[in-house]
Amino acid sequence: MEENEVNNAGFNPAGNDGPKKKSIVPVVILVVLIAAICGVGYCAMGAKSPEKFFESVVAKTVSGIQSTNGEANYAFTLDLDVTEPEGTETPIVKVLNELTGKMTTEVGEDKFQVGFYVDRAGKVVGDIDVIATAEDNKAYVKLAPIVEEYVEYEYDEEETNVKEVIEAAKTAAEKIPEKRIAILNDELATLITKEQVSKEKATIEVDGKKVNATAYMYTTTYKEAREMLVKFADDLLANEEFLATFDNEKVKQNTIDSLNDLKEQYSEESEQDNSVLNLTVYATGLMGNKIVRSVCEITPAEVTEEDKPVTATVDIISEYDYNYSLVSGDSTINGTIHVNKESDKKYDVTVTAETEGYVVKAIVGVEELDGADIPDVSSLKTVKTEDLNTWTLLLNLMNSEAYKIYSEIFPEGMGDTDDYTSVEATPFDDEEDYDFEYDYDSDADDLLTVEDN
Repeated sequence: MEENEVNNAGFNPAGNDGPKKKSIVPVVILVVLIAAICGVGYCAMGAKSPEKFFESVVAKTVSGIQSTNGEANYAFTLDLDVTEPEGTETPIVKVLNELTGKMTTEVGEDKFQVGFYVDRAGKVVGDIDVIATAEDNKAYVKLAPIVEEYVEYEYDEEETNVKEVIEAAKTAAEKIPEKRIAILNDELATLITKEQVSKEKATIEVDGKKVNATAYMYTTTYKEAREMLVKFADDLLANEEFLATFDNEKVKQNTIDSLNDLKEQYSEESEQDNSVLNLTVYATGLMGNKIVRSVCEITPAEVTEEDKPVTATVDIISEYDYNYSLVSGDSTINGTIHVNKESDKKYDVTVTAETEGYVVKAIVGVEELDGADIPDVSSLKTVKTEDLNTWTLLLNLMNSEAYKIYSEIFPEGMGDTDDYTSVEATPFDDEEDYDFEYDYDSDADDLLTVEDN
């Protein structure tokens, strides 16, 4: 998990000009992440001092990210169920409730495949399949039902090398070396100081029951957090043992570049430097090793309509059940998370969210596949980009389930564009093709009509 591990950990903020003027709103992502981290520390080592407690939570979290099985072949499914407030009927909600989606990723020795499939009540909305091969450094892309054949696309090797992509994907699925884990734990532990942490006794209510707990509190400002990130990056860049844990030279260089980007972004002063983050973790048990709640509060340096105080709370009901809430200003989201584990290789996560009368339920399925089963590209029906017919593609699009969905959500069409003043379509019928008329604003053409084929 080398290159992805760096990116996912937030070490690669490239593309931003720096935090000179930065909204606190994106930090909501950090809030949820921190709350999740505490959930990972559900069985954190017992510790009497607040410093040791937070060190144990960090160690448990970092160790958790290496528990992959060395596999890069997965299937994911998504099913949504949205309930609207009484008296509200929105076309997009109706459509969302009828859609199901699936994604697969498979990595072989010399090729990889990524697939996306969406259907609506058994009808194909989109069937996208991408197969990339190292032998010819090409991608073969199917965009059904618009294009049923696989369209050939040759990569520029200077920009994309399929062989390197495959190697990176395999590396990402590998376990992180124990040595690197130990170094990361040591470095992160140095960022927790006595002045930032404290503890006290507390009585809270979790899942309707009163609980006597110890509250472990961590407080920092945005400025302190910036300085800690810069120190963290500096220490890792200077740590030869850390850099020696990377066998792949390209991944090592990407890590070095990302850490330098991190330093550059967070070295400058920010208008949010006086923002405050308070993290409170409630633990019970004789050894204080059972975390039952985590609360993260962020108070912006200046409260505005855009930047409001944010509070995220996660209650840990069991290893597989969580309740959460997210409060920002006058807005509140309450929800639950449930993990249904069928086996070590197959499970699904059900997430619910309630806000302002809306109830959203999302079920995400995850299955680890037994190896890659990627077809040989010689068996595919392919077509070159120059052989595609634009009008055929347009007609396929307009007769597709995707366009039907579009017309239901936006019945008045696409509206004004630079070229087309309006788009009109006859009502859809499952048994026939359809007429589409475009009022074309052009000196050459006054009206262009695309009729049934």
